[in-house]
Amino acid sequence: METYKKTIELNFSREDFEELYFRNNQDSFILSPILKRDFVLFVFFLLLFFSSVIYSYLTSQHAWVIVITAIITVVMFIPYFIKVLRLKKWRNSVFELIQSNEKYKKHNLLLTECALTLIQDGKEEITKWSSFTKAEINTEYVILTGDSGYIFPKKSMTDDDYDYLTEKIKLHLNTDQ
Repeated sequence: METYKKTIELNFSREDFEELYFRNNQDSFILSPILKRDFVLFVFFLLLFFSSVIYSYLTSQHAWVIVITAIITVVMFIPYFIKVLRLKKWRNSVFELIQSNEKYKKHNLLLTECALTLIQDGKEEITKWSSFTKAEINTEYVILTGDSGYIFPKKSMTDDDYDYLTEKIKLHLNTDQ
């Protein structure tokens, strides 16, 4: 294997990371792909409940319809509420992660034949290539997962540095992406 050592200067921008983490409405309590179905079902049964209340009020009968639709509405709200809480927890963890990286003034990435090293204001985090289990590479970002996880927006480096980074990741992780 060839010997190499290259330092890539990273330009940290909060907006770049928020754009990646929250793309496709991932942070929306209504439009998130995870919540959309549950939200629509909850709203449908909520409307059905209000319709049954109005119907029962106008006809002065069928109070059991109100009870049944109220129970169904509550049952439909519970999974939606649980997913909202999970999404809120995830959003908070993303904001904390971004804030923890925002406090550093200087971000560099050192690539060698043995490891990837993230250097933030002199603090080094060294991760051997062998500890990465998966890489996701596309035109907007690189995600490395394993013992440590990293996300590198393309916007945070030059095009040449991004190409170099993806080339080395493909070399070490044997990925064809």
